[in-house]
Amino acid sequence: MGTALLSIIFGLVAQGNWLVVLRFFSRQPFGITDPIFHKEIGFYVFSLPFLNMLRSWVLGALIITLLGSAGVYLLSYAAQRLKFDFARP
Repeated sequence: MGTALLSIIFGLVAQGNWLVVLRFFSRQPFGITDPIFHKEIGFYVFSLPFLNMLRSWVLGALIITLLGSAGVYLLSYAAQRLKFDFARP
């Protein structure tokens, strides 16, 4: 259930950036090179926004994974500390 919820959340986040993904996959060269970094201008228009979106999406996934695993470890530790005494009367 939690995995389905997370996949819906991350899908909705990625849905807002569909135009960035579309521009990345249909990019065309401008034929002009940046004089400072010697990169083609199309990189800054098409590729860089996609890479920034991808970086933030992966970082969000890593943070959610870290928080989820920390929560599981805390619950596991709390469950180990509980002692159930089922002594007969």
